[in-house]
Amino acid sequence: MTTPEPPVSPRRPLGRRGLRPAPSTPESSSLPALSGLRVGMAAYDRRTEMPGVISSFAGSLVCLVRPSGHTWQATLNAVRPATERERTQLRALAELHRRQRPPATPPAEPPTGWRPA
Repeated sequence: MTTPEPPVSPRRPLGRRGLRPAPSTPESSSLPALSGLRVGMAAYDRRTEMPGVISSFAGSLVCLVRPSGHTWQATLNAVRPATERERTQLRALAELHRRQRPPATPPAEPPTGWRPA
């Protein structure tokens, strides 16, 4: 009598950067609630290796934005919540951009008695 061998899970080939794609099961569906991500949350994109703030979801894509205004899309399984260090990095970048971009001021009023030529 032979003992049955335990089932062997099929191995998927490695993708770019040596990561295996997530299996397509109901548990790993594109629903953001299952991954713990929500709009306005700081997140880290493993593919681009950049933190950003989630601006929206489009199916299985997450739309991220940097304090500089740079936006990009990442797949849901490539995004994770940001660590405290990454959130600090985003705050520092936002402060840097606030300091480098002076606030918009309305044009000065022409002096009294000035007339166009």
